[in-house]
Amino acid sequence: MPLKQLAIVSPASGMITILHPTSGASIIFMRGYNLLTSSATGFASLQIREFYGASPGLRFHTLSGIHSVSPELQSSFRQTVQSAPAVGHCLRRHVVPGLTDANDRTVGSDNAISRTVWTNVAVDVAGIVVALFLTKAYLRRRTRNGLPLPPGPKPLPVIGNLLDVPRKQPAWLVYEQWGKKYGDIMSITVLGQTIVILNSPTIAKELLDKRGAKYSDRPEIPMIKLMHLDVANIALQRYSKEWRMTRRIADHSLRPSASITYRPMQRKNAHRFLRLLLKDPEEFVQHIRHFTTAIAMSVAYGYEIADYNDRYVVIAEEAVSMGAASFYPGAWLVNVIPSLNHLPGWLPGMGFKKYARDCAKLVNEMIEAPFAYVKERMRDGTALPSLSQENLDTCQSEEEERMIKYVASSIYSAGADTSGSTLSTMFLALARFPEAQKRAQAEIDAIVGRGRLPDYDDREKMPYIEALCQELLRWRLASPMGTVRTSMEDDVYDGYFIPKGSYILANAWAMLHDPTTYPDPDAFKPERFLNADGKFVEDPILASHFGFGRRICPGRHLALATLWITVTSVLAVFNVTKAKDENGKEVDVGADYSDSLVSFPLPFKCAIVPRDARSMELIGASETSVVEGQVA
Repeated sequence: MPLKQLAIVSPASGMITILHPTSGASIIFMRGYNLLTSSATGFASLQIREFYGASPGLRFHTLSGIHSVSPELQSSFRQTVQSAPAVGHCLRRHVVPGLTDANDRTVGSDNAISRTVWTNVAVDVAGIVVALFLTKAYLRRRTRNGLPLPPGPKPLPVIGNLLDVPRKQPAWLVYEQWGKKYGDIMSITVLGQTIVILNSPTIAKELLDKRGAKYSDRPEIPMIKLMHLDVANIALQRYSKEWRMTRRIADHSLRPSASITYRPMQRKNAHRFLRLLLKDPEEFVQHIRHFTTAIAMSVAYGYEIADYNDRYVVIAEEAVSMGAASFYPGAWLVNVIPSLNHLPGWLPGMGFKKYARDCAKLVNEMIEAPFAYVKERMRDGTALPSLSQENLDTCQSEEEERMIKYVASSIYSAGADTSGSTLSTMFLALARFPEAQKRAQAEIDAIVGRGRLPDYDDREKMPYIEALCQELLRWRLASPMGTVRTSMEDDVYDGYFIPKGSYILANAWAMLHDPTTYPDPDAFKPERFLNADGKFVEDPILASHFGFGRRICPGRHLALATLWITVTSVLAVFNVTKAKDENGKEVDVGADYSDSLVSFPLPFKCAIVPRDARSMELIGASETSVVEGQVA
């Protein structure tokens, strides 16, 4: 028989949560804890929602010291205390200042969550926690029809696998190790939120591709919405009619045949990149950033950025940087307790509101300003080819124009960082693996010669370069875990239950470092993608680098073409080696990467020098290249 009322007392958070006996509303009372700076309390509220269903759970939030308690809440509290004899003793002793107890007496702070209370009701508390855990297990069994969640580390009562969440190592490495014990589909539950991890491309393809109708949503992250980043980057949008409209525009504009339109621009910016490297090779990371941003702005708007402090770039970089710090559910407490957004901004701890407003202002300018630039250029007939220009030419409604605007802003916000990560990996790999570099240069010299720079017409004739590009994507992924998805309905896979609302993580790192598919996976070996005849073999699993199903990156063809022209151009004219210290000793190139949504190599040094005098001439002559790409 289901319980009619239930209470949880958390010593860590000073929180009481009860289920109203008549309305069924979850009511939460908090005291003695800094709610606004603690993720633990917010996670606990997620757990309560998981017990009794999704919204409108947690009907009442009383935040001690934040606002006065409503009479309705006081009445609900009294009614619950009076009708819950099993926990009444405990509830009468754990109240928030400003509420009244069952006898309508105002309760002072001396009686609230005190040492005396914990001494007197220790047995009550233990019993409540046990009852909560057993009730949770009962409700889950009933919901699953007896089917278990995918295997994983054993959860603790109440907090689940909170202590198992990776902290000291990147999550993708931890989940890769877990897979050896639990299998290719695993799960953890963190304070009520089920997280399913997929380590197999077969399972990922089945769920995220074939069953895409169930697995194409994104979680609701309040700060992302408050900052308007869900429209500035369509990859973060929830699965909706609006997302489907923007996705159709992106797929059409960035399809392989359409991407060819951008090749002259990609080539031009690759040559500009060479000149920047020649001028100041030690700043190669900054040059990469400039290069990937230039590509994104050209594709989206036909806009050529300035060499330094470009107005649009500064705005976009600041907006994306602020958003990146707010992406994860636990980054701000409002991400786990969305109702905090309804509190007045002047209250203590509401700093997230100003942060969101400041970011939203930047995001809006990032979206609007370059788009207005395109429209102005189209009016005076000087617009360069771009995604915005192409789609505005055939635009038939204000709604469609708005969707075009969102897709254009996504080119930068979704693509510049990932491309930058891969190009940084290129320099790291070339410095660490000189034999791969020499073989690639030999192929370029044999096909292209030393009298010109490589061009896209050479691509099919250089299988080793193609293999090297593919190995760059496999060896160190730009986004090893991809972007989290959310299941839109209950599902069952291989006898395992996947609840609606589960977070789904596809561990592309584990998929592309499986030793059964990629022997010696940590080694950089482009030849693994060549057959016995030396011909390039495309790896179907490598698509996981760009995602799965309906959410796969629409700009992947453009990204691959950019990577190819950059790799060949750099190798044609530069040698990349380990840097040397003041004593002439080689400085080791590290192998560590940032633990972030887009993972970058940690700062490292390398030497980038022209191969010879002829290389320097080619770099200088590239500035006079005509549109067709031939060096004058």
